[in-house]
Order: sequence, then structure tokens, then C-alpha cells
Amino acid sequence: MDGDGVEAGTTAAWIERHQQMYERATRHPFTVSIRDGTIDLSTFKRWLSQDYLFVREFIAFVASVLLKCCKQESSDMEIILGGVASLSDELSWFKNEAAKWGIDLASVSQLKSNTEYHRFLRSFTEPEVIYAVAVTTFWIIETVYQDSFGFCIEEVSAENRGSQLGKRAS
Repeated sequence: MDGDGVEAGTTAAWIERHQQMYERATRHPFTVSIRDGTIDLSTFKRWLSQDYLFVREFIAFVASVLLKCCKQESSDMEIILGGVASLSDELSWFKNEAAKWGIDLASVSQLKSNTEYHRFLRSFTEPEVIYAVAVTTFWIIETVYQDSFGFCIEEVSAENRGSQLGKRAS
């Protein structure tokens, strides 16, 4: 995460090496439906509640990355702390959106896929996992997440512009 331009080159190399996996993650039918304005309300609500649960677990993972960083000679601490601050804002957004859409986040049942994500994240919090592995995992997750939702806000054709979700909710 150090260096000027290194991250962009590293990201491009990683994407090239894992192109199919990257495409499946960043161009998932869910993100395509957001981009095209065709997402239905029940799908959005399920995503909102499940992603809220994921982010709560992700915070614990990022905290473990920060602890590992503190034991290293690294200039990554500010970047990781910035990620923690962003996650705080994200949790607030989830809570506000859930209230707006009538979702009781306290009563959400975690889906099997989310349980697997949680288990995956927890595996990187173990003491024997070195910082380089943990921070790389953090970087990959954030890269894919940012790229997938960046795709959602790319320009779409005029006939698909506008949110179907907003139209259905009114």
C-alpha cells in the first residue's frame, strides 16, 4: 500500500491474473441491476440487511489488520484507520436506509453465503496470519467492493437511466 503508482499497477496486475473471478464479483447480476435501474425492492432489502451483517464482521477483520500493522514498520496505519472511519459512516448509512425501508436489522437472519464470508474473514484474524497476507486480503476485498459499486454509477443508456427501485417505492 506504500508508494506512488504502485497500488494502481498492482491492482491492474491482480485483475489481469484473476479476470474471470474479478468480472463475476464486480459485474454480478445484482450490481448490473443497480446500474441499469432494474433492481427489485425485495432484492435490495435482502442485500441491505446482509451487507450490514457483513460490514459488522468486516470491521472486526479490519481491526485485526490494524493490530497486525501496529507490530510492523509500515506507513499503512493511516490508510487502515481511514478504512475504519469509512466503515463507521457505512454502518450509519445502513441503519438509516434500513429505517427508511422498514428493515429491523436486529432481527435479520444471516444467510449461508454470509456465514461463509464471516468464516473467511475470521480466518485472517488468527495470530499466525502475517500482516502482509491480512493487509493484502483487506486490499483485495476493498478493491472489488469499490469497483463493483463504481460500476453501478457508471453512465448507462438513456432508456435505462433512473432507479426502478425509487419508482416502485413511491
